[in-house]
Amino acid sequence: MTSLIRQTLTNCDHLLKSAELAKLLSVTDVTINVWVTAGTIPYYKAGHVNRFDPLEILSWLEAKAHRLDEHQFKLWLEDRGILLSLEQVSRVWECLGGGEQ
Repeated sequence: MTSLIRQTLTNCDHLLKSAELAKLLSVTDVTINVWVTAGTIPYYKAGHVNRFDPLEILSWLEAKAHRLDEHQFKLWLEDRGILLSLEQVSRVWECLGGGEQ
């Protein structure tokens, strides 16, 4: 995970909107919503919108980065109906730390 993502999430003092999180992770709002629907990302429902606790997202990213390699991550996403191009998977994988231990 990049230090910018880690620093942004650590210093954030509010729940994130989907668009904010998508921008930070370099993915689309649709990808965030797919993760929410699949139940793979921690979130809170606030009326008709989803909000994301920065520290919970940081923990989620760190946990995901340490469990899989990039190929396993792609398969994991596909098993949950999340179909991304190889380039998108690589960008998300990089956001997740690329499996750094």
